[in-house]
Amino acid sequence: MKNKIIIYPNIKNAGNRYLNNLYQTIKDSYEVIGLDDAKKQKKLFKYDIYHFNWIEGNNKNNYLSIKFDYFKKYIFIKLLKILNKKIIWTVHNNLPHEIKNKKEVMKFIRFMAKNSDKIHILCTETLENSYLSKYSKKIVHIPHGDYIGNYEGNDIDIYARYNIPRHKKIMLFVGQIRKYKNIELLIKAFNDSKLKDNDFILLISGNCNDENYKEELIKKANNTNIYFDFNFIKDDEMQCYLKSSEIIIAPYNKKSSLNSGTLWMAMSYSKTMILPLIGCIKDIKNYDNILYAYDYNSEEEHYSSLLKCLIRVKEDIIRNPEILKIKGKKSYEYIIKNQSWKVMKRKWIDLYKF
Repeated sequence: MKNKIIIYPNIKNAGNRYLNNLYQTIKDSYEVIGLDDAKKQKKLFKYDIYHFNWIEGNNKNNYLSIKFDYFKKYIFIKLLKILNKKIIWTVHNNLPHEIKNKKEVMKFIRFMAKNSDKIHILCTETLENSYLSKYSKKIVHIPHGDYIGNYEGNDIDIYARYNIPRHKKIMLFVGQIRKYKNIELLIKAFNDSKLKDNDFILLISGNCNDENYKEELIKKANNTNIYFDFNFIKDDEMQCYLKSSEIIIAPYNKKSSLNSGTLWMAMSYSKTMILPLIGCIKDIKNYDNILYAYDYNSEEEHYSSLLKCLIRVKEDIIRNPEILKIKGKKSYEYIIKNQSWKVMKRKWIDLYKF
């Protein structure tokens, strides 16, 4: 009889195809359902394996709400243990990107490490987190899969949508626009790099619910070479943005970040990317052949390191106008060969064997 698996938070999540890709990979071997659907069908405790993703995150606004949210999670996990259910926890990053109470977050993370039957990591640098040091025997490493074919659909003219001159080249930031994503730093570095002299524009596109922050970013840009779209990009439009762009950029916070879904998405569409040297990149042999990574040790260093990287991109293009296409092709070949869902299918299926 097939093991029955519940995946948290949900296997069909708009804006995040990762869990749906996981579902498609294992569905022939197991009976799989998302947590939300299990609740609706009143089957919350009728499954064998419970796989948690991002459960350590918390978006509540005050101390009591945060405490109560974690209290409910503690109770749920404890009930699963009492019922002899198997628990798998995926560690996506060092910490949730937005933390309102680090003490409570770390307490819950240590709780998950202790109570999980398997701890799934996406990159080897995850092992450097001290809260995992006692649990090496239950850690399983399977890297993030691809996004090939996930974003097919409309054929929108991105240049026409934003009135971008046809001779310009697009550098794309895509994703939710939040303060922790260092958008201000990106704007300053892009302007100071003078990439506009090489006909580059910066397109910052993604959902932003903070009206004051929108105004702040527009004011800081103060530049006809920076374009904004503060709306959620639909799945069937995403490929248009990726295919229209020369390069993708994301100035992540290294303290919290270990992995980047945007990187694997870019590679899946033959695009190279600029991002900090986070954990998942270090697992790629000769990563300089397929992307632009920069390192920094403090917030003060972040700007100067990003600026140097942008200048390196500019100089590479001057030496070889085809360099971004070459890197993009190599990045696609890498993800297909090394960590596509198809290549890693057996490892994903084995993750749920006990």
